[in-house]
Amino acid sequence: MSMLEQFEFNKTQKLVLLNCLELMKSYELEDISLKDIAHACDISERTIFRIFETREGLLDALAEVITGTLNTPEVPHRISDLPQFVQKLFERFEENADFIEAAFQKEIIPRIRNTRAKERWEDMLVLVSNSFPEMKKSTQQILAANLRFLLCASSWRYYRCELKFSKKMTVDAVKFSVNALIQEGMTETKKYMVVF
Repeated sequence: MSMLEQFEFNKTQKLVLLNCLELMKSYELEDISLKDIAHACDISERTIFRIFETREGLLDALAEVITGTLNTPEVPHRISDLPQFVQKLFERFEENADFIEAAFQKEIIPRIRNTRAKERWEDMLVLVSNSFPEMKKSTQQILAANLRFLLCASSWRYYRCELKFSKKMTVDAVKFSVNALIQEGMTETKKYMVVF
């Protein structure tokens, strides 16, 4: 249970979460009943309700475990560091591919979008605003949104799973797009600069 040591769950909660994550590797979460989870844990359904109170509580805990286990690096403070950030971020995704798939289950992804993904968007907007202060606010938002989209598990998953790109091609493809957006941001900023 070492992967859950960082979380403040009791022993039974950890048992339930680990078994639920294991079941999610083979089944859609909506197809996994509390009875299935209880059976896998060799405990009663009542015990699961006692420790998580509701299915929503269990789903929230699963989302917390998934995002915490991914432990993605923080958005850099300089926009010029974003291309190197792609490598670090996508390495984390590669190391935790099972968790990425679990994160995309329809009962989990909204919870992640409302927490970690929202934080990542806010961090990206601050980075763009600080890097291109002369840029119109709406243009900053567009640039931040595009960068945020490229630097997320959805993009990694698209290149790796849908297009069947290798790890290197995936990183190269996203770095290419990130560099193009940064260059576009620099070009856009020059439009607002006054030359004396």
